[in-house]
Amino acid sequence: VGRGSPARRLTLFGAGLAAVLARPLSTEAMFAATMPTASALTALIAAGLLGGAGHFVDRFRQRAVNDSATGLPNLLALETAAHGREGVNIVVARIEGFATAAAGLGPAATATLILRVADRLRLANAEHDIYRVDESSLAWLEDPADEPSLEDRIDAIATVMRQPIDCGRPIDVLLTF
Repeated sequence: VGRGSPARRLTLFGAGLAAVLARPLSTEAMFAATMPTASALTALIAAGLLGGAGHFVDRFRQRAVNDSATGLPNLLALETAAHGREGVNIVVARIEGFATAAAGLGPAATATLILRVADRLRLANAEHDIYRVDESSLAWLEDPADEPSLEDRIDAIATVMRQPIDCGRPIDVLLTF
């Protein structure tokens, strides 16, 4: 699968197409010789189609494992990350009164609220990945080795969450685990 922006790939495709078409024309004009171009054009078109298909698959995969509103990894990403990890626990933090707060905020401010809560959870959890597993719940994977400190980290999260979150207006957030 090709890397780079779609505009860059399209530019490279156009440059390749121009080169494939220009070479036979210049050869005919300079040396009075002809060159078959069908196989080169076919290869170039096939490469362009494969690159486009790869880009489509990458975008589909990205959308499948990320929450569309916040960009946070979602439940599918959490399940994938947990798969095959022995003894891993999933800790879920639920935002109490989320529906009421979200109704008064609007979609953009609600996404900001979720992202700021995720930042605070990440801060208290040594930069673990935070997943949005449903509308009002965030989660992370807890390794068995880190489990003894979980209670202290939840207390730290409660302390950090006492301060309102500014997402257009201050919102008091209460998490339950």
